[in-house]
Amino acid sequence: MSQSNSVVASGNLSTAHRTIASVLGLMEALQISPQGSIVMIQNVGLPAHAYEDPTFPISSNQHLELINLILNEMETDWSVIAIVFRMASELTIEHFGVIGLAMKYAETLREALRVALAYPELSWGHSRIVVTRGSSELTTTFTMEQPKLPGISTEQLERLRCYCLVLDLVAATAEVKSIMGEDHAPTRITLPFPTPPDWPQVKSFAPCPIEFDAEAAQTFYPLSIEQATPIHASSLSHRNFKAIAKKLSSSLAEDVDLTEQVSRWLWAYTPPLGRADIAKQLAMSERTLARKLKEEGTSYKDLYNHVQTERAKNFLRNESFTVSQIAHRLGYSEPAVFTRAFATQTGLSPLKWRKKKGKSDNTGRDSHTAGYPQKD
Repeated sequence: MSQSNSVVASGNLSTAHRTIASVLGLMEALQISPQGSIVMIQNVGLPAHAYEDPTFPISSNQHLELINLILNEMETDWSVIAIVFRMASELTIEHFGVIGLAMKYAETLREALRVALAYPELSWGHSRIVVTRGSSELTTTFTMEQPKLPGISTEQLERLRCYCLVLDLVAATAEVKSIMGEDHAPTRITLPFPTPPDWPQVKSFAPCPIEFDAEAAQTFYPLSIEQATPIHASSLSHRNFKAIAKKLSSSLAEDVDLTEQVSRWLWAYTPPLGRADIAKQLAMSERTLARKLKEEGTSYKDLYNHVQTERAKNFLRNESFTVSQIAHRLGYSEPAVFTRAFATQTGLSPLKWRKKKGKSDNTGRDSHTAGYPQKD
């Protein structure tokens, strides 16, 4: 990636809490009976009445367990990738609830993307997303660790990861289409999975050429899409639905401690938001934020350093990135400043960490928030 690339938006759709709405939508799309749906809901430890309440809060693991049950119950010869592309052909922005409406009326594509990533509890996804601007393309990269769920085979876990990753990608593509119009389709899509045997039967559902067996799940758009005006742009409607999304997101996070809430906001932007911006998002003063974090045994600085270090490790694992490029991406003024900060946190310079641990380090557990992909 060229050093001229810059991050437009980034965030993680995998959160500890979300609503059951997307699962109910999947059950409906696949024509699973109400009784069958209720049995599945109960099998993951949820009450039967959750079926009647699309806003019922569920955990990320419950969401994944439900998707796995649905995939197990499907009597079809279609591959997971084919299923996703067939379903995605029917998606519009309205299918994504209040967050979709907030995106629909955004005045710029960047604002629409940032709204989606700012309220991951309402987005229902599982991927970490980074949108970058290069010299000629806007690239969105989707990554997801293989889920770790007890009692589920490795084969089923990989199928689950494929489903979630591809669904997040094609859902995002459908969102952009609804926001920007038919004239702004991606030029190409890459997927890190082999070509499914039934791809010729569903190829027509793809919005552009698909490259399989790629290094990453990515979509590519011409840079001109950034300057285009969303077809439904409306400042008042956007502010209205964004306010509703913020309130609903806050209600889902009521039983989440402040440490996790701050961590989510830090992960949502690259570089992370400053202390004052975080306090503003959480509707409190900087002094109150500091006091409450101290009561939970941490601080903004600790959380900031943790997020920056984890991001740096992720970039260092990709040997195509130089230390200078990583420092620039993370918002450091000079590579030397980044090197000192990284060494303070890890005991190693970035290059030494890359050489000694970059390929084998598997200790990326986020001790501050349960809402992000974990590694043993």
